[in-house]
Amino acid sequence: MQRIQPHTEFAANIVPLLRSIAKEITERSLAILNLESCGKVVDVAEEDPLQVAALANQRRELRHSMKELEDLGWERDRRGPLQFKSRKSGEQETYVWRPEDSYFFKTAEL
Repeated sequence: MQRIQPHTEFAANIVPLLRSIAKEITERSLAILNLESCGKVVDVAEEDPLQVAALANQRRELRHSMKELEDLGWERDRRGPLQFKSRKSGEQETYVWRPEDSYFFKTAEL
């Protein structure tokens, strides 16, 4: 992978937005895990309706965050730690970004 520094205006606009979405995805994912681990009830009738509603809300908000990424032309790369990738339709170049980075990696997909 080739490390590239994005155009200053591009970075000023997209990096803070990607960081914000990454934070929300992380927070929502942790909340879902916590709610799921607390709700290990064998009988569905015994589940707390408030907990079920909270879990549904967190899952919905996580889907909204993922949709925001998609609308920006990015997607979550599920092969490793939290990172996003962007691929322009019809091109062989992919840009990868992680929340701790201020730069992008440029890769060529085969």
